[in-house]
Amino acid sequence: MDEEMNLAETLKEEIEKRVLTEMLLLVKESKSVEEIETKIKALLNK
Repeated sequence: MDEEMNLAETLKEEIEKRVLTEMLLLVKESKSVEEIETKIKALLNK
C-alpha cells in the first residue's frame, strides 16, 4: 500500500512540474495578458 501511495505522490509531483513548466513557457512566449488568457482558455477547453 505504501508503495502505491509513493508512486501516486511521485506521479502527482511530476504532473505538477510539467504543468508549471508549460505555463511558464506559455507566459514567456506571450506578448500580452490577453494572449495568455486566450491560450489558457484554449488549453482548458481541450
